[in-house]
Amino acid sequence: MSLREQIEGFSARSLRAVTTVITTPGGRQVIEEKDADGITRSRDAGRAEFAFCPDLQPDFQIGEPHPHVFIGSQDVAHNLELLQSVGITHILNVATGISNAFPENFIYQNIEILDLPDEDIWPHLLESFSFIQEGLNEGKVLVHWCAMLVSHALVLFYVPIS
Repeated sequence: MSLREQIEGFSARSLRAVTTVITTPGGRQVIEEKDADGITRSRDAGRAEFAFCPDLQPDFQIGEPHPHVFIGSQDVAHNLELLQSVGITHILNVATGISNAFPENFIYQNIEILDLPDEDIWPHLLESFSFIQEGLNEGKVLVHWCAMLVSHALVLFYVPIS
């Protein structure tokens, strides 16, 4: 089955239901549940809001969910020594407002989307897959995000079909 057929045949109903507890910077908890139909509901009596937790520690963890496809935070994407030690040649920058730190050293593709749980990533999948495949043909690819792991989803969609 081709990549296009797999994408066109995908149904949100094939995803499992999830529950997420979000703690806002003020300490309030919002419990969100996404059902099998992909509908997100808040169990909180207050208004729904997005929460951003300050992260004061650099995150230099880098994962390799697929040979030569790496995932890591913006801290990884801004660490030239680490990128070179792994052999990265291409960087897929999935974020908003995050600059390409080393344009003279790497080939970049920018996906300007908000890194939020309800962000629609479908319009960016084929573009992302093409860039990842190009990177694999020429070297190694880092996919990095800002906070909420939207880019993890891009990689997870890519890995099973490669």
